Amino acid sequence: MYRYHLVPFILFLGALSATGQNIITVTGTSAGVDNENATAQSSWTQTTTYTGVTIQATLDSCGGTVTGTAYLTLNGTAVGNQIAVNNAASVNPGAGGGDGTVTLFSGLTLGPGTYYLTINPTNTGECDELWQNIQGTPAVTTGTGVTAGTSGATGAGHGAAAYPPQSAFLNSASFLFSVTGTAATGGTPPATPAPPTVILLGVALLLTLWYIRR
Repeated sequence: MYRYHLVPFILFLGALSATGQNIITVTGTSAGVDNENATAQSSWTQTTTYTGVTIQATLDSCGGTVTGTAYLTLNGTAVGNQIAVNNAASVNPGAGGGDGTVTLFSGLTLGPGTYYLTINPTNTGECDELWQNIQGTPAVTTGTGVTAGTSGATGAGHGAAAYPPQSAFLNSASFLFSVTGTAATGGTPPATPAPPTVILLGVALLLTLWYIRR
């Protein structure tokens, strides 16, 4: 009998459990192969701590597998500001080439600060690029307390410095990527609950009222 009494409380817990929230997402029309052999970087500033952060980027290849290294630094681009590195960033969209969404980092906890995401391709052949840039004006959506920062590349075929985040970037390109996570306790909740959350809360409320009346 008691297990039925727990149903509304279990539903409340399920409804209140954290879901991924948008921190920053940059979308737009793919610009093709304009970022050949160039190190690229984008940044954003957040005022809230997020947990379970996942960072994805749209990588591009004209043909075979393209590989590179992704760097994440906090409040600066020197090696001392490095907080995460992915040496296995790669995409192989098939013989015809094209874009692919790749998860660069996951499970991160990011506190307030300015974050720099840098991707450095390791391939050197013609048409070997990595981070896909955008043709025209990008569409940028951010969470509460998040602002987009600078974005640019070293230029096609210009390579990068020994530690790529220290490269001199041309602020003339934007790149396709998204950062999602869950606002930590005390952070700003989503403005509107997702539909499944609303349904769970409604059912839980009805069951609780029924239980109290009994």
